[in-house]
Amino acid sequence: MDSLCQLPPEMWLKIFSHIPSFDLFSSVSHSSPYLHRLVSFHRSSLPCLRVNIRVWSESNGGMDKCRFSSLTFVISVHDNDMDIAFKDYSKGIYRGNERRLKVLYVIYSKGGQMMAELENREGSIEKIDNSLMMDLLSWMEVSSLRLEVNNENDDSLWRRDDDLLFNIFQWMNDHCQRVSLRHVTLTSHNSSFEWKPNVNSIQLLRSLPLLSLTIENMPSLDILSAPIQIPSLFLRVSHTQRRQRERQLNRIIFYDMDVSYLASLLTSPFPIHHELYPQIPFSLSSITANSLADFILIWRSLPPPKSKTFLCFNSIVSLSDFRSVFPSKGLHHILEEVP
Repeated sequence: MDSLCQLPPEMWLKIFSHIPSFDLFSSVSHSSPYLHRLVSFHRSSLPCLRVNIRVWSESNGGMDKCRFSSLTFVISVHDNDMDIAFKDYSKGIYRGNERRLKVLYVIYSKGGQMMAELENREGSIEKIDNSLMMDLLSWMEVSSLRLEVNNENDDSLWRRDDDLLFNIFQWMNDHCQRVSLRHVTLTSHNSSFEWKPNVNSIQLLRSLPLLSLTIENMPSLDILSAPIQIPSLFLRVSHTQRRQRERQLNRIIFYDMDVSYLASLLTSPFPIHHELYPQIPFSLSSITANSLADFILIWRSLPPPKSKTFLCFNSIVSLSDFRSVFPSKGLHHILEEVP
């Protein structure tokens, strides 16, 4: 080892770049004091442990206007080199497949205190101190996030200003080595008091280079009123909440869909697959026949798209609405073969 220590740091860094991140973290950095110092100093430029984070939030509002009573982070490692394909972004992508390092649990209370537990190889849970927790987090690169919120209080004032998603993103930036989100799922578990992120969180979602975004049980969330280019977008309502909403008298919910959102799909450099509550009859797009006609005009003015676009949604626009609008737009011939 003494002779190896004579190698220049640049050579060691070249060697480290070819070592799997878990081995670099668990073995190499602990093999000698010199390598430990070298790895620690250059950690930001070394391979990270790619992790999936699932966050559970218990939000109770209350007189003190606290956004949550506690946050539970469930962090698991995802090894890209393993031959496991995750096709369901809304569920499977958040289960780690690295068996050597299982799950890290971090509980963040409203007072700012953190407590951590680590699942060992035998499957039992052990409490760890904060220094070890911070060391583990500093090795991690966050690639996917699933945020689940159970709001138990009808406090519309703070729900209009809920920056929970934005704050969690800041927490990950502060404690993890890197945040490179590619897959995000947002879920509201209480249909009576729907969780709704604020404008900062929505702008954050639109700015991230996501590959997939899934939004569950949040039909009033305004996500389609501006251009958005995400390859896979799924707006869903769970079966349980679907039945609850269908029993309500005022069960029809309209969501905004701007023509600029539709136009952004046509200039996407990658294939688009967007499902916007296609199986939910009470959730309808508020887009008008006039806006759809404007979208078709934009579509016809552009060269053929380089990639396929799949878009599915429900609307109250009828064929008679199209017939009353299309002639004034010069699109009357589109409906000539429609009975």
